[in-house]
Amino acid sequence: MLLQGRGFQVRAFAGADPMLLDERLDEAVCLVADYRLGNRDGVELLHSLRARGWQGPAILITAYSSDMVRRSAEQAGFAEIIEKPLKERVLVNTVARLTNRQLDESRW
Repeated sequence: MLLQGRGFQVRAFAGADPMLLDERLDEAVCLVADYRLGNRDGVELLHSLRARGWQGPAILITAYSSDMVRRSAEQAGFAEIIEKPLKERVLVNTVARLTNRQLDESRW
C-alpha cells in the first residue's frame, strides 16, 4: 500500500509459490521481497526468478540481517538490502532509484 500510495503499480503475493505461478511475473519491473517467505526465503525466490530469465532489480527486506544473509543476498543479485524496522522513505526512494522514477518530494 505504501508503494501504491506513491504511484507505483504493485502486485502483492502471500508467498513465493503463488508469485512464481503468476503468468505476468516476467513483466515485473522490480522485486521487493522479504527474507522470510514461509516455505522459501527471498534469496531462493530471486534464484528462481533469475533461472526463468527475469533480470530486473531486486530489494531484500529483512529483520534477520547477518553476514551470511547479506552475502547470499548479494550473490543472488539483490541490488539493495533494507533492514527492519522498515523506514518507509528508504523503501520508496530505493524503488524509485532502481526503476529510474522521479518522485514528487512535496508529497512527503
